[in-house]
Amino acid sequence: MRLRTWQIRTLASLIRDTPYLSFHRFLHPRNVASVLSMTLDHLTREQALEVLVRDVRAFIGERDLPRLLGLIIESARRLTSARYAAVGLVDEAEKQIGTFIASGLDEATQVAIGHPPTGNGLLGAIPSDGSPLRLHELTRHPSFRGFPSAHPPMRSFLGIALHAHDRVFGRLYLADKQGSDGMIIDFTQLDEAIITLLAAHAGAAIENCLLLQSIHRQTREYQQTLASLPVSVVQMTRELVIRSVNHTFCHLLQARDSDLIGRHLGEVLPVKDLLAFLAPFQSQPRSVATVELEWWVPRRDSDGADERLLSCSATSVEDQDTRQIVLVIQDRTEFRNLENQARQSQKLEMIGTLAGGIAHDFNNILTIISGYSQMASMKVPPRDPVYHDLERIIQATDRASALTQQLLAFCRAQVMQRKALNINQVIEQLSHMLNRIIGEDIEYAVELEPAVNSITADPVQIEQVVLNLVINARQAMPYGGRLMLRTRNIQIPQPLYARGEHIPAGDYVQVDIADTGSGMSEETMDRIFEPFFTTKEPGEGTGLGLSTVYGIVKQSQGFIVVSSALGRGSTFTMYFPAIRRQPDRQSPPPMPASVKPGTATILLVEDEYGIRVLLADVLAFHGYTVLQAASSSEALAISERHRDPIDLLVTDVIMPGLSGWQLAEYFLARYPASKVLLMSGYPAERASRLAQEQCSAGSHSTTNLSLDNLSPQVAYIQKPFSPQALLHQIQRLLSET
Repeated sequence: MRLRTWQIRTLASLIRDTPYLSFHRFLHPRNVASVLSMTLDHLTREQALEVLVRDVRAFIGERDLPRLLGLIIESARRLTSARYAAVGLVDEAEKQIGTFIASGLDEATQVAIGHPPTGNGLLGAIPSDGSPLRLHELTRHPSFRGFPSAHPPMRSFLGIALHAHDRVFGRLYLADKQGSDGMIIDFTQLDEAIITLLAAHAGAAIENCLLLQSIHRQTREYQQTLASLPVSVVQMTRELVIRSVNHTFCHLLQARDSDLIGRHLGEVLPVKDLLAFLAPFQSQPRSVATVELEWWVPRRDSDGADERLLSCSATSVEDQDTRQIVLVIQDRTEFRNLENQARQSQKLEMIGTLAGGIAHDFNNILTIISGYSQMASMKVPPRDPVYHDLERIIQATDRASALTQQLLAFCRAQVMQRKALNINQVIEQLSHMLNRIIGEDIEYAVELEPAVNSITADPVQIEQVVLNLVINARQAMPYGGRLMLRTRNIQIPQPLYARGEHIPAGDYVQVDIADTGSGMSEETMDRIFEPFFTTKEPGEGTGLGLSTVYGIVKQSQGFIVVSSALGRGSTFTMYFPAIRRQPDRQSPPPMPASVKPGTATILLVEDEYGIRVLLADVLAFHGYTVLQAASSSEALAISERHRDPIDLLVTDVIMPGLSGWQLAEYFLARYPASKVLLMSGYPAERASRLAQEQCSAGSHSTTNLSLDNLSPQVAYIQKPFSPQALLHQIQRLLSET
């Protein structure tokens, strides 16, 4: 063994100063080299172990995989004096090296080499069982497949697999061990032993790093999922001290997580019965249990509080040392509001159907009363006291007719003439009437935005909405007060939830009608739009005013919200979708011409006896020849028997058997030159729909007549109507060619 001068000098000093080696003067000279070699080998192992222990400590807890691999190859180079070192991790899906990090090559050389090895050559020959592969001349190994053109030549080689728990993570290889003089020498058995130890620790470190990365990723995903949950999640100790919360819980309490963690649940969520609900979870492990609780959340921007409905689910999680309680809170307030809104809509729909039927029958009765009253008034001189009595009857029927129109508006069965209109113009046209309704004892203020946007609605119905709300406000201030009517443009950036109304984001025209009257309780506001609900004394109100308002606003695609408190007045706020177009011009209705005597033959079909007799009397009184029929089948039979032409068919739409709409088809097929006047207590659209449903339910063919394709030969009149209105309509039809 050839020893260098510095090594001999160091060992000589060591031997001289070491008591148990003081017998050196008795050794034979040829044994000195052996002793020196043993001592040097002992020192090398000790130093290597010290370096290995220090490097392994750096491996532990490293979460950055590329950094960990860099530490491993630098440690391997340092321990073995290798010029080159590299580590390649296997991609399990691709079954080849996926991550490759090298040391000893400058960046330019690595770029020139290009793609890293795939692991199918010499690296693939490294045993997977953890035993090292040491080569004197790597180019002579059967698995060697040559170097890339820019790769530097290499001679000696030492490689080993990196594994832990029977899983091979990759391969570590070293090349060109350098001697103290810089010459390339072979790797030794000591290098094998050191690298074997290093590989064992490196494999465990890689496994830990991957596990830590997986845990970190799962934790991040868990936290992201927890933060995005639409429910509140609270993790607590068994003493109900908060350990963690998610974003939804912070939003519910309008607080930061740092303000909540470490506090008792009862301090931050003072919900009645919640602590009693959680008590069993504190004493013993329990599975999931759920309870619904009501909580009044204080408003931060104003006085009062909002009631929230909370659904709370809890479960206990226990490990060897601690028991935790996980509380999941779902805010079901909006869900309850939607349920109430759906229930209210169903109730209104059912009552609306009933109201529509009542209005239809009531219109028939009013037609008889009004018709005979007007017929009688034509036969009585104006100075006769009976004439004034008849006028009062006619006025009463007009009021009753207005009531049926409210019923029809409520059940959405009224004829709508929707058009672009300016709400300010509607209010200004009503100003004289509003001033008369409000009276002098109430201060009346109007604030109309000059450039208010247009809305799409029926101007007559919008007038009715304003009148009903103003009358309602006037009645709430019997001893005077202040009434404000205001319009303005408003943009709602986010969906607005207000007292059962879900108002989408968008541009709206807001109309406020506010009073300083008696106000309403919460219970009253919950029922304020219900039909027939009234707080007035018996006989003073029908309970249809506000329900009619609600129906018209909904028909106009709008929303209405009420805010009130006892003794503080009420504000009704309506939101109508704004449109970017000018209001439609309204032309005044034509003045009716005077009624002239008639000579035509009219086939009158009406299943209601009283109406049929009335209309026959009116028509006969004005010179028409009237053929009466109580049903469609009877009308068809009359038309078959009657030899002379029939000029006009006047028929009810909704009748047993064939509908009036179908009868009109048969009649026009037989008398192409004749005319048809359809009549019903329903608006034309609904009468058409009901007739279509009647055809579909029966065995009759579906009628082609509809409101959209009425020819000039066909007209429609809605009950109740006056005799003059009927006669004008008949004369118009018969005069057209």
